[in-house]
Amino acid sequence: MSLPLEDEIMDAIGFGTHYNWYNGSRSCGGRRRDAIQRLSAAIKEKYEAGEEIAEPNQRAINTCWDANRKDQQIAGDATLTKTWQACANVIRWHMDQYHKRAKVAQMDNAI
Repeated sequence: MSLPLEDEIMDAIGFGTHYNWYNGSRSCGGRRRDAIQRLSAAIKEKYEAGEEIAEPNQRAINTCWDANRKDQQIAGDATLTKTWQACANVIRWHMDQYHKRAKVAQMDNAI
């Protein structure tokens, strides 16, 4: 189950809330690459708006390119499943990083 912020970012990068909306359409290769290229800016926009997400971490975002290559090997331009999942995981990772930092800050303030 996804969180509203995750859904907003997935929509902003062009993936929507479920990967099978596009699988089999033969337009998945370009859609995968476009989504990954938009991911950092979409996370940054939410971060700068004060949403509960950490600033973009390019190293984490780069893992989506690995998934893109795997999708390409599996089915060429006809699938985006692994890239979709990787982007969703990277978004959740950024959200987790925000909450971990907030918890550490809260503990520091309590000392």
